Amino acid sequence: MVLKLNDATFRPFFVQLVDQEGPVQKKPERAITFYRFLASFFDKFKSIVTTYSSYIIDHAAKQLSQLTSPSASSSLRSAVLSALQKTFQHDQDGFWQAPSHYGVIMPPLLTLLTIEAADDVSTDVIPTITDLAAASASSLDNHREMNAVLLRYMRDEHAHTRLATVLCEQQLTKRLGEEWLGLLPEMLPFISELREDDDEIVERETQRWISSVEEILGEDLEGMLQ
Repeated sequence: MVLKLNDATFRPFFVQLVDQEGPVQKKPERAITFYRFLASFFDKFKSIVTTYSSYIIDHAAKQLSQLTSPSASSSLRSAVLSALQKTFQHDQDGFWQAPSHYGVIMPPLLTLLTIEAADDVSTDVIPTITDLAAASASSLDNHREMNAVLLRYMRDEHAHTRLATVLCEQQLTKRLGEEWLGLLPEMLPFISELREDDDEIVERETQRWISSVEEILGEDLEGMLQ
């Protein structure tokens, strides 16, 4: 149907669709359908429709803020993240780099690193965060803002949050390379703490992260971590 409509006809329809979705629904089924449509929409039309994301930013941010609850629907979380991931991936005009857009979606997105559903974090949460960082690749300020949240989570009292954060840092390092490692001086004190973490898995994954950093930079971090 969308293919048969021009922008002047479709845009008012899209706005009405978002308005009808309205506040976050108590029943997730409707929202799941809505976000699955958005994922297909953004994936099909790619950068042509990235600006349509402006209509769903606030709604998506509200959804994300509620999806940290233990009772939250895993299917809804996956649907919301899939839609966001598609719009991040196809952004060619710096839409998600703009602070007014990035600043709304980044904080609630990163809070999903605190959930205990490890599979959801690995499969959905971390890849979406990585795509947002890649969409904002030319903004050091945005990356620093994101990393500031990650550093805070590295000292979270829950081991699963510290682990999720280290795994996220691994993926950001792998995806963005030296561009992300421009923030390494800020990370070093936290890395030093994490490699002596009380949790063995956190400690092991931190060492794996250190190894990937050393491989990219071509130098040993040991001296810096003393």
